[in-house]
Amino acid sequence: VHDGYVAITLRNASFLQWRYREYPETQYTVLVLRSNGNAVRGYVVLELFEQRRRLRGKIIDLLTACNDDQARHALIDAALGVLREQGADTAYCFTTCTGLVDALGKHGFKPKRRPDPASVLGTLPTDPFITEGDGI
Repeated sequence: VHDGYVAITLRNASFLQWRYREYPETQYTVLVLRSNGNAVRGYVVLELFEQRRRLRGKIIDLLTACNDDQARHALIDAALGVLREQGADTAYCFTTCTGLVDALGKHGFKPKRRPDPASVLGTLPTDPFITEGDGI
């Protein structure tokens, strides 16, 4: 799945298991999209949290093949459905990937001013794939 991304951190099965299933402080919801042949086309990681006495949802990580818009949109739809079912009234997602930013925009997400990751992390390649799952 990492092909096509200029810069992306390791996201193999053992890392994802450790990061999202064995993490003791936060309970994540992980959704996996598979092809008919059972190959993984992508995944999304969600977090539900309370802020100012309201439930909010956060897309912590979402990864598909760089050019698989269909999978990206399917995962965003599924994520928003799960967050609604869990009672979230707002959803957030932080990413530097322009393809994911575009897809999120088509699902009603609006840009929010945040410090430019490049100013915090130093020089980054053009369009790196960074999400909150990377520890940002």
